[in-house]
Amino acid sequence: MLPPVLDTLTEAVRPLCAAGAHSVVLAGAVLCGYAPALSERLGLPVFDGVACATRLVHAHWALTAGQPASSPACA
Repeated sequence: MLPPVLDTLTEAVRPLCAAGAHSVVLAGAVLCGYAPALSERLGLPVFDGVACATRLVHAHWALTAGQPASSPACA
């Protein structure tokens, strides 16, 4: 039987904490939703990469709504 994902994440991140990490970013949609529980276990900020990206897109849209794209790559 595979260990629960939260337990696996906790054990994977502990060496990073011991090395001085001040926060963790979870990357990938498969890890969505684990940030709050992992943060509580580790006692440091854990960011959900997908949630952060979504908020960044919303903020960008709110600041630039109705304006042309500033880069050809964004067109």
